[in-house]
Amino acid sequence: MPEATRALATRLAGRPAVHLALWSPDAAAELPLPALITHGFRRAQLQAAAQALTGRQPAPA
Repeated sequence: MPEATRALATRLAGRPAVHLALWSPDAAAELPLPALITHGFRRAQLQAAAQALTGRQPAPA
């Protein structure tokens, strides 16, 4: 993980922040921030992430 990413995470500690990991759940464990992990960045994963962040319920199929 780049040092700049670690430095940003350190500066964000104590502030409302979340690490959004769209590709590598392993990286989320390296940062001292809460994380939302999608295991991909296809439409379904991005919609699920948006729903989780906004509190909206998924649309009926």
